[in-house]
Amino acid sequence: MRSGRENSVEAVTDLIIRIPGGTVVTTKSKDAPIQEKPVNPTFQAPYGREEMNKMLGDPLPEQKFIGKKYAYSKKWARNYGRLLKKGEIPAYRHRPLWVNKAVVDPFLCAMLLLEGAGFEYKKIGCFNPRPKRYNAALGPSVHTWAAAFDIDAKENPSFIPNLDSPTPFSPGWKQRSKLTEEEVNIFEKYGFEWGGRWSKFRDPMHFQFARGY
Repeated sequence: MRSGRENSVEAVTDLIIRIPGGTVVTTKSKDAPIQEKPVNPTFQAPYGREEMNKMLGDPLPEQKFIGKKYAYSKKWARNYGRLLKKGEIPAYRHRPLWVNKAVVDPFLCAMLLLEGAGFEYKKIGCFNPRPKRYNAALGPSVHTWAAAFDIDAKENPSFIPNLDSPTPFSPGWKQRSKLTEEEVNIFEKYGFEWGGRWSKFRDPMHFQFARGY
C-alpha cells in the first residue's frame, strides 16, 4: 500500500546498504523520492531443497515435530539467523523480523525501492517452521528457512483458483489482492518468487527466496 510519504522527508540524508555486488546509495529529500544509484545488484535464489540447504542451511536435520511445528535446529538458528530490528527495514516500521542471513541483502534492496516508490506495509511475517499450508505432504514451507515473507496477509489472502478466478493484475484481481504489479516486479527483480503466480494454489501475500520448491 502506498504511504504517500515519499516527498515528506524534511532533512536530506543518505542511506547506504552494502551488499556483495557493491553499494546501493539512496538519497532522501523533501523534493524527491528515494533514488537508487548507481549499483543494480542481482541475486540468484536457490533451486530445490538441496540448493536451499546449501545456501540457507538445513533447519531440519531430523525433521521432528513439536505439535504442528517443526523442531528446528538451534545450531542452525545461531549460524544462519539474523534479527532485523524495528527501524532497520525500509517501508516497514512495526516490529523486528527474524530472517535468514542469506536473504537480508535481497530483502532490504527490495524494501528500499518499495519505500522509494511510496509503499508502506502494516504486517510482515517471515520465520515459521511449519509444513506447506496447502499440502503438508509436500514438505516444509520456505518460511521454515526464514527465507519467505508474507506481506499484509489480511489484504492479500491465499486461495485455491478455479476457472473463474482472475489471473494476476487482470480485471477483478484487486478483489483478491491489494498488491500492485509494481510491488511484485520489485521483489522479483531481486530474486524472489511470488506465490500469486502459482497455478494450483495462489498466495499473493507470499514472496520466497527459493525456486523450484
